[in-house]
Amino acid sequence: MGQKITKLKPFEGFCAESAGAITLFAATHFGIPVSTTHVITGAIIGAGARKGASAVKWGVTTKNLLGMASYNSCISSRWCNNVPFS
Repeated sequence: MGQKITKLKPFEGFCAESAGAITLFAATHFGIPVSTTHVITGAIIGAGARKGASAVKWGVTTKNLLGMASYNSCISSRWCNNVPFS
């Protein structure tokens, strides 16, 4: 996933994975439901953005973010309306 968003060196991949893991542990601790895919995507974007905005392929990132937003709004609307997930 990382190579499509930005070029990552091994230590940057480690930092992205660590940030994702910490985020997931915190979300689990506080009982916040999160998507692991969304968390790691955000961590990869953050690791790439550390090198500057031009290091991130924003076309790919925009598609990912739009997909996440539409997915989250669909899930939220079903959850808010108490429609069973079947």
